[in-house]
Amino acid sequence: MFPFIISYVGVEDYGIYLLVGAFTGYFGLLDFGVGAALVKYVAQYNAKKDEKTLNEMVNSTFVFYLSVGIIISISLLIFGIFFIEYFNIDASQIEKAQYITFLTAIGALTAWPMKSFNTILGGLQRYDITAIINFLTAIINATVTILLLANGYGIIDMIFWGIIVGVSGHLGTVLVVSKLMPFLSIKRKYITASTMKRIFTFSSVVFFSQIIGILILGLDKFVIGFYVSIGAITSYAVAKKLFDLVATAASLPQSAILPAATELDTLNKKGEMERLLIRGSKYMCALILLTGTLIFVFTEPIISFWIGDAFLDMVLPTRIFISYTFFTAYGGVSGRILF
Repeated sequence: MFPFIISYVGVEDYGIYLLVGAFTGYFGLLDFGVGAALVKYVAQYNAKKDEKTLNEMVNSTFVFYLSVGIIISISLLIFGIFFIEYFNIDASQIEKAQYITFLTAIGALTAWPMKSFNTILGGLQRYDITAIINFLTAIINATVTILLLANGYGIIDMIFWGIIVGVSGHLGTVLVVSKLMPFLSIKRKYITASTMKRIFTFSSVVFFSQIIGILILGLDKFVIGFYVSIGAITSYAVAKKLFDLVATAASLPQSAILPAATELDTLNKKGEMERLLIRGSKYMCALILLTGTLIFVFTEPIISFWIGDAFLDMVLPTRIFISYTFFTAYGGVSGRILF
């Protein structure tokens, strides 16, 4: 979708969209690792069939995520009103940039409270259901985007309908979770300070690693948007998106390791845990190295075919980014088991 959207909305508009997305991405820190903690505890207490503790975990995280969603929405409104104009954006584009920021605020308010339900599926290791919902949401969103842009609508309309489609996907997740765990209910009595303390004790470790990840990979768009130009963010994103393909390959097995390792640890199955570590690391290295090597070798024809020869100056940056994964492929499974 990347080249298609740019061809209709232009480099500048899409650069604003990426800039706001980068700003919003920093708010991911407000998760404080709670999502990973919920995956662990859902897997742990589901193995023990402890319905009361599961309700406490889910309710406490739901209230936490609702609070975060409100904070993020207010922060985005303030950013759009007072600070967006300080970036290297043409004066005629400021109002559009503000609209994009305000819509993103609405999206955050609708998406964050639902994170607890999305995370439950991970704790239950129901990645099949997550995949189906994400696939359908992505296909519908892509179809709506194509129809809108092809009929003369702009990036504001694209973002608005993207929010509508996203909300529908979240509601589908809530419905599925209610079928899988009918004993779950959102009630005040399940929201306890002791549960939140337990969650944050574990999540604080995850939070620290997330900060490290953002320092490594998350400052780029801000620096480019502030010192170079908004359009340069779009060029940079070409290399970053190809790198993200390899990073996605790395994250797929990692996301499944945490609940699996938690369940094996809860049930004291040490032999199976050892096999999980050895086989998981082997398969993960194979997946990342295969994906990374293919993109590294064929970077130039991929960029040329995907988005055009005008972006061939991003071949070298793409290869530099991807080379990073060759040195880190081995550690994902062991890291998740340590968590």
